[in-house]
Amino acid sequence: MKIKLLILTLFFTVNIYSNEIDTVKLSSQIKDVTVFFDGAQITREVKRTVLKGKHLFILENLPAEINPQSIQIDNNQKGEIVSVKHDLVYPNEKSKTLLEYEEKIKLQKI
Repeated sequence: MKIKLLILTLFFTVNIYSNEIDTVKLSSQIKDVTVFFDGAQITREVKRTVLKGKHLFILENLPAEINPQSIQIDNNQKGEIVSVKHDLVYPNEKSKTLLEYEEKIKLQKI
């Protein structure tokens, strides 16, 4: 009985750790730009080799004006893309440029 309980416990422990998702933050490079009268199409590229398992890729520094319905992901490997999600993340800290602009605005009000 103790052996069965031990095997069952080990099975669940291994199963929990095997489903862990690896989070990878990526920066994309602009590959191609096409300008239209009412907008633009920007093609970005990221090449990443990953090990077998589940991964969450976060593409940083994309424009806030991006149309979420226009996002397309291409996978030329044997992997499977489960979902694509668009989310805006606002920075917690103010950037150096933002602080400079705020200082200029304060000086103009005085």
